Amino acid sequence: MINPYIAIINYDKPDLQAYLEKIGILYIFKPLLKEFKDPTLFRGAVKFVLYAYSLESEVLHTFGNSWVTVYKTVYEKAGLPDNDNTFDAIANLKSADVREAIELWLSYQNNEAFADYTNARDLRKHCLQVSQTGDKLKERMDAIKYGKELLGMMEEAKAKFVENYEILKPSLNALKKEKTKATLGPQDYAT
Repeated sequence: MINPYIAIINYDKPDLQAYLEKIGILYIFKPLLKEFKDPTLFRGAVKFVLYAYSLESEVLHTFGNSWVTVYKTVYEKAGLPDNDNTFDAIANLKSADVREAIELWLSYQNNEAFADYTNARDLRKHCLQVSQTGDKLKERMDAIKYGKELLGMMEEAKAKFVENYEILKPSLNALKKEKTKATLGPQDYAT
């Protein structure tokens, strides 16, 4: 039996769509074909989903880096162009087709705790962005509050899946150290 993550990441021929169909998982990435018709963009979008949403991904070994930094690294590693529109669609998850492919890939992996973790991670990333760029103080404060709640959800989900993935423990320990150093609070927004 092949490992789809490794097989797709290592597949370097130009016919990725045909290969995905051959191994029986094109349905997962088919939403990406609607928006990314160019084969190079399609390949990059598929690799982004794999690198950012697979327990096996070495890119998820963050060693305490912020998720914004990790997403930029994943985007570059996926071979995607230096283009704000493409970055927003894929890395900032503004594309409904990208979100659908992510959801299908997470479902395919059949690890509910990891899916819960990544969903909370993505929502928290959004909250952190709003906490720094929101127009109103209440909006920013709410984003901080929700971000903290999501962090708790991430910790809970992480505890469920990390036991089976020893390789992730160093990254998660580093993240804990960083988290204690760089927590935003209301005092950061006092005028």
